[in-house]
Amino acid sequence: MDFSALLVIAISLLLSPLTHGYKVFEYCNGTSWIKFQEHCYLFQTSYRNRVSFYDAEDFCRSQGAHLVSVHSEAENDFLLKTSEEGGFGGRFWIGLNTLVNKTNEQWSDGSVANFEKKVPKEFFVNEKCFILMLSKKGWRPEHCALHYAPICKRRENAVPTPIPPITPPRPRAGNCPKDWIKFGGKCYKYFGGKATERLLYKQARNACWALGDNTELVSIHSMEEQAFLTEHLYDLGTSAWIGMHQITSDEIGHDLVFGWMDNSRTNFTFWARGHPPPGTWKYCATLSYEGIAKGEWIADYCEIDKKGYICQKQADPRLPVPPPEPSKCKAGYVGYRNSCYNYISKPENQQNAEETCSNFGGHLVSIVDSFEQSFLFNFVGKKAKQVWNGLRTAEGTRYLKWTDREPFYYSYWADNQPQLRTGEESCVSLDGANNLKWNVTECSSKLPFICEITTDNIPSFREVLGSCPNSESSWVDVGDEFCYHVAESSNHILSWDATSRYCLTKESFIWTDGSTVNYTKWDTREPSSYSQGNDCVSFDQSSGKWKTINCSNGGVAMCQVPKSKKN
Repeated sequence: MDFSALLVIAISLLLSPLTHGYKVFEYCNGTSWIKFQEHCYLFQTSYRNRVSFYDAEDFCRSQGAHLVSVHSEAENDFLLKTSEEGGFGGRFWIGLNTLVNKTNEQWSDGSVANFEKKVPKEFFVNEKCFILMLSKKGWRPEHCALHYAPICKRRENAVPTPIPPITPPRPRAGNCPKDWIKFGGKCYKYFGGKATERLLYKQARNACWALGDNTELVSIHSMEEQAFLTEHLYDLGTSAWIGMHQITSDEIGHDLVFGWMDNSRTNFTFWARGHPPPGTWKYCATLSYEGIAKGEWIADYCEIDKKGYICQKQADPRLPVPPPEPSKCKAGYVGYRNSCYNYISKPENQQNAEETCSNFGGHLVSIVDSFEQSFLFNFVGKKAKQVWNGLRTAEGTRYLKWTDREPFYYSYWADNQPQLRTGEESCVSLDGANNLKWNVTECSSKLPFICEITTDNIPSFREVLGSCPNSESSWVDVGDEFCYHVAESSNHILSWDATSRYCLTKESFIWTDGSTVNYTKWDTREPSSYSQGNDCVSFDQSSGKWKTINCSNGGVAMCQVPKSKKN
């Protein structure tokens, strides 16, 4: 349940009769707030209004209060007795936490932590927020992402004015040690470039902790941070554990949730399609290096495969500013991999923009993978709403090609794109208001643009001129001998035709179009046993690898047809 839903329930409770469960209490000024000494308390039914610690505190703030702080045995007994006699439930968020410093407890209302009623926890790992437990008559640390109901507290005579919600901390001023890279107020270091350095999830967590200075597996809180980490994942060359993991509770029926190892707020996610999968397996997240899910989050088994990992810590104001790294690019350009990039703010149509880049010794930018796309996200930043790249259709076709003749194998289209029309020239821009996704744009539009100068050798492939079916604008021409269309609507969820299964009699796989099987991309431990009925093959979008699948299972269809070739 999110914060807005909780607020709706709270309003209905505030308007309800002043009775709860089994007992009528003394209330504050005709409200649903229960009075004790000089304060008023709002109990939310623990099984109806469960939210994270952060959403619980934000809810209390919306009521002009904070999560409850406890300062005496009498107050603690009041909370326990009220929760029991009122039938509110057995577990509640209180305001105690160690989010600022692992060793210093603080109350969310800023009051002094001068009383405690903690109970031991058998498996304490890194939990930083506290709940009140009726069964234990005390407080226990839990991960801040778990879902419990709040108890709010405010002074009896206080005017219930809403308090602004929790805001993210400002980036910390400071610098990073050698071999760490800085973004915002944090420092990051990648591990696992060598196979011998790769670890299971808990080992990676412990390795970060062992570095000291409150170092943790990385937590990601914005698209800017996500793009920065993906950009630098290219140098690591392998997928890497991040701090997002599945959290469990000993409470029967508790929601299965994911949260950050450092207990920070889950205010941003970037899961790949189909992730995290349903089920009760213990999953941990990786920043993927493989397949079409490069840079996205993949839920993987925490203790089976060893992977790279990314550690983070706060920038240190005591460290000096490091000297600038030498650049291979000329003035005005920024380097990434083997290319140099220049943002030109003067708007031009795409043809004039390409001519300008050509005069500089380059071309309009061509984007070959998620790593380059991520670099460009922060490179462009908030400079413009739309920016030209170098993708356009060949005259009179829907054949998309880069102006530098880089093969068109990667795309990052916005929803309902590309909208291409035969006979009309189309160009492509980057949408600065939509995570730099790609839109088909009229070539005459005047936009800022990005020039790229590269030392990479542009790979080539045999171009086949021809036309694609014009019945659907989603057929895409990438310049080879086929046209491609991916069907994603619900009426395209198909099963294989049973007549293709004769391949089982030969214990081999064939292509349904009769072409030779001269290339395969099987996933680990694939193809699986034929006796299990997995006699068709699917393409895993997360890894780019092939898996056997039962032919009666539903799936998204990818179609291929030959071009109508020109003489």
